[in-house]
Amino acid sequence: MDSSSLHITELSQVIWFAVALAAAFIGVVMYRRSRSVIEAENTAPAPIVKASYSDAQTVRVLDSQHFDRLRKPLHLTPGQHADIFPAHPVVGPRFRISLQAISKHGAEDAAHLSVVYAGVRVSCGPLAKEVDFNEFLLPQAPRDESRCAIFHYQETSHTLEFMRIKVNAIDRSTNTVALEVVQMRGRWPGGDA
Repeated sequence: MDSSSLHITELSQVIWFAVALAAAFIGVVMYRRSRSVIEAENTAPAPIVKASYSDAQTVRVLDSQHFDRLRKPLHLTPGQHADIFPAHPVVGPRFRISLQAISKHGAEDAAHLSVVYAGVRVSCGPLAKEVDFNEFLLPQAPRDESRCAIFHYQETSHTLEFMRIKVNAIDRSTNTVALEVVQMRGRWPGGDA
């Protein structure tokens, strides 16, 4: 009886050893398979994205992202206005810039501008002077253009909107002001705008 129980314990040990050996073999095969897939992904060349630029107003980034941009030079004389976006027949102007006059701001010439931008309040840099609600005295832009520009910045969870107006030149002889207007709106995933 002693010898038969000895064979049964040896047999159970052999079976457990075979199960452990099979599990180790399966583990090695699975590890090698996962490593070869990872190495194949790492060695595969990245897809070539052809970058192109044109003067179109919309730049496609991804299917769910895009940026609308507008850069427009303007030349205005006092009393003139320019509608950057077409005026709505019921609501009125959506984005209008009016040149009231050319005057002095300190020692230099400045453009007295009035801005209508979708009914929101716009801001100005520290070198510009706010005269009234969305009315500004704006000198010619130096190198640090953000300090003497009119701007608006608004961000929500899925959109970004930016607008900047700067004076490029003031010509007293022809009584004209050269402006540069930049407007950008971006949308990305998760947005309904």
